[in-house]
Amino acid sequence: MRVHTATETATRGTKTKQDPPPEEKKPTLRSTITQRYIEGLSEDDDAHEKFNKLRTVDKLHVGIRGKDARVMHLTELLYGHKDADVAFAERALTYLEELPPSKRPDVVVVSGLLFGGYHHREKSNRRVKTMSVNSQLAKAKEFIERLQKMGMTVVYNKSDNDQKIIEDYTYDAVRILEGEARESGEDWPTSFAGFDTVQQSHLWQSNYEFQWDIVFEYMLRSGRRLSTRQEVQEAAGEEIEEYLLLLDAHGRLERGEALTDLQNEVLEVNNIPYSRRPQDRLIVTDDYNLELETAGKTTHLNGRHEFRQTATSMVKDPTKAARLILSQMEAVGEETPNAFVIENQQHSVGMMHGNTLITSTPGMTTYNPDSSSFARIQSDKAERLAKGRGELNIAGIQQIEFHDDGRIFVHLMNDHLMNLAAKTEEPHAAVFFSDWQTGSVTARPDLAVKAMDYVLHSVLKKEKGMMFVNGDIIQGRNYPEMPNENTNMGLVTIDSQQEFVYTMLRDLLEKMPKEAKENLQGVHITPGNHEWNSGHERHGSTHSMFLKILFNEASEGTFKTTLHSYDTVRAGTSHFKSYTAIAELAAHKILAQHIMMEKGGKGSGELPINQFFAMTSSSTGPLMKELNLMGAGHYHHPSYMMTSNKIGVINGSLAGLSGYEWWRGYNPVIGTTIVHLGGNRPPVIEFLTPEFLYNYQCKGAYADRNLERRGFETDRNFDPNRHGFGKILVTTGEQSQRMPQSAIQKRLWDIVESIAWSSNENLALV
Repeated sequence: MRVHTATETATRGTKTKQDPPPEEKKPTLRSTITQRYIEGLSEDDDAHEKFNKLRTVDKLHVGIRGKDARVMHLTELLYGHKDADVAFAERALTYLEELPPSKRPDVVVVSGLLFGGYHHREKSNRRVKTMSVNSQLAKAKEFIERLQKMGMTVVYNKSDNDQKIIEDYTYDAVRILEGEARESGEDWPTSFAGFDTVQQSHLWQSNYEFQWDIVFEYMLRSGRRLSTRQEVQEAAGEEIEEYLLLLDAHGRLERGEALTDLQNEVLEVNNIPYSRRPQDRLIVTDDYNLELETAGKTTHLNGRHEFRQTATSMVKDPTKAARLILSQMEAVGEETPNAFVIENQQHSVGMMHGNTLITSTPGMTTYNPDSSSFARIQSDKAERLAKGRGELNIAGIQQIEFHDDGRIFVHLMNDHLMNLAAKTEEPHAAVFFSDWQTGSVTARPDLAVKAMDYVLHSVLKKEKGMMFVNGDIIQGRNYPEMPNENTNMGLVTIDSQQEFVYTMLRDLLEKMPKEAKENLQGVHITPGNHEWNSGHERHGSTHSMFLKILFNEASEGTFKTTLHSYDTVRAGTSHFKSYTAIAELAAHKILAQHIMMEKGGKGSGELPINQFFAMTSSSTGPLMKELNLMGAGHYHHPSYMMTSNKIGVINGSLAGLSGYEWWRGYNPVIGTTIVHLGGNRPPVIEFLTPEFLYNYQCKGAYADRNLERRGFETDRNFDPNRHGFGKILVTTGEQSQRMPQSAIQKRLWDIVESIAWSSNENLALV
């Protein structure tokens, strides 16, 4: 027990004056904004409707003067990654700056500019990171501003790497709101467990959405990350994170309220996205559906940064999922876009699928195979591309050009191809024809007439070029059922098929303009499987000599025609026999043959153009070192690929659906292909689509005025989009009538009948 002294007792019994109560501290700005934000979180009754309205892919309308729309894709540069080809990016921007304004793209889609920081997950990827996210944002802003200065609309589509950046900064935001702000804004790592704990916070979802919708675009426009509270205090004298100022300022702007002096001082207010913000030439999206309105039509282009189950699945056929989905959309009667673009696969490939061009864009990274093991990370996309797909990725760019008349142009650009293009001052055209299937019920000789007329009177009249007649021009006797299937077309025999094509082309070539005849550098004829399977093994004939004779007659010595019928092909010290043409045009070495590789038949499920990749990546790769362009047919689907500094093209057909294809679920796409080379511009692949061919008006022998003189006129109710070529009966209610025909079709059927009844010998009856 403690004993109290007298002094202590006296003191305890005496009243003393009490100290005044302490003054209450005024809440800090940081805590006020935090509390107000947390209290404002609530759920709405119409949450489903609001969510779906907010998270539907953006529909962007762009009005364009003129009769064509050009959309360029600059994807997957990945500032901050070791393989980012910044030198190529600089050359690409300089090329665009030097173009006349009328030749520049109308819209530039940018995606995948940033690599990220990898603060929390996949932290080994920091081994291939060359700069902080802050520096990446500065580079991205500079890149975008150069495009904007050229007067082009820039669409920035968020990438999967951007999503990871947003997740990293959402972690920081939640910790700020929970009172655990970081002391530095650099790319500091955080444990996965800590990141997972923060994701469980009730603050995570709302802040993730704010980062996704507002903060990322603000940082992209500003070219920097958000400032920490220490940085704000040093700059403005108030200890508060820029994130909290932005959070409060955005709410004020949405409500139409004035911002505080501190917000105006710290924030780059003009860069804050909000609903009433004036639209400029930068549109930041979460995928997009573009409406391109030109003088004569509206073209729909859908863009998706990724269209696989995971963003890191680098596959050989990035178009597969899109093809499956779009086919089902058509099957249920939904409209499909004119183009569907996939951005993150860094694999340049495209094909016409029905009325839609499905394409995957090349990336702007160049893989370095000499990176040491320190920089070879299993989770890194560069390694997945190289080791998973087996492709040596080379930086490239793609542009799609849509014309009001239906033609589609695809521009392909990389360093090697641009260097080749600079070797000739004038552009040249490599024209590919294949798969006419003359004699088949599927044949559309009326469209072959239009395609040839366009080449002679528009393409070759303006630029020099070369023609590749690349197989299956006739149906031949390729299979036993051929006569049974095609008897009603009247061209069952090979002789009759040859005579029909000869007569049709003679009409066209007789009206060939003088300029086209002088510009045509040569004609190369290669047989296809329908020619070589029609008796070549027995008789040595591919039934293509008539084409050589025809073009020789038309040339009058101005160009050379070569028939490559089982030619000798040299490969180093070896030689072999093949139906292959090799030619040079505008400093480009071109190889043409009907089938790229004798593997994978129609309907096999593999994307046919992948055969071109297989050729460059197999043991035949070294033999293709000098090759720049390869053209093929056979698959009746217009396709292209840029790989290994080369371009491969599969031509469309000028024939429709056959029973063979129907039974295999394979629907052909009508069209033909022209590749424009040289002239100091990127290679340009021109697709003549069904829309273009249906509506094209001939200028030569098959022009309306010339056919009318011969008594052939188009039926009044003829519809090029509904009526085919065959003389079949069409049921209309209780009666049947013959299919309406165009003047061209009537002239061609006249040729058929003249062949079928060419003999009028009579044996007199007594």
